[in-house]
Amino acid sequence: MLESGLVNERDRDAFFRCLTFPLAEADSLYGRSIAHCLSRHHFLPGSKGGLYGWAQASAFSRVIVVEGLFDVAALWQAGFPNTVAALGSHLNNLQLTQLCRMDERVTYICFDADRNGNGQRAARNLSIQLRHAGVEALRVELPCGHDPASFFASGAGTCDFQRLLERARP
Repeated sequence: MLESGLVNERDRDAFFRCLTFPLAEADSLYGRSIAHCLSRHHFLPGSKGGLYGWAQASAFSRVIVVEGLFDVAALWQAGFPNTVAALGSHLNNLQLTQLCRMDERVTYICFDADRNGNGQRAARNLSIQLRHAGVEALRVELPCGHDPASFFASGAGTCDFQRLLERARP
C-alpha cells in the first residue's frame, strides 16, 4: 500500500481528510485536502493522465480548460459540459496532445486569477504554446482572487460566465 501511495511512511491513509476523485483514465486518484495544510493536492504516484472530462468535452467545438476538479464541477453545474480540468496549471504531454488534435475548435483557458499572478501567467504561456501548434486559444479573465468555482460561489451565474467567454482574448 505504501508503494501504491495509498498510505504514507507512517502507515496512515494518504488521503485522510480529502475529498477524493477517481482519475479512471490514469488509473489513479486525486485528493483535495479539506484541512488547512501545506499540501492541499494529493495524487497517487505516476501520471495524472489526460484532461479530466475529455471524453465528454471533446465532442464540442469549444472547450474550456480549468485547473481543478471543483472548477470543472462548478462549470458543469452551470451548464458548460464542454469543460475539462488539467489538474493544475501546467499540462503534461498527453493533455497538450489532446488539445492540439482539436481541428477547427476553440480552446478557452480559464485558470485561477491568483493574486500573485501565477494562474494568469500559466494561462498566457499555454495560450502561446497552443497557438504555435495551430490551435485557437483564448484566455478568460476572472475577477482577481477568483477561480471558476469561487466565481459561481460568489453569486455569479451562467450569463456572467458567458460574458467572460465572449471577452476572452489570445
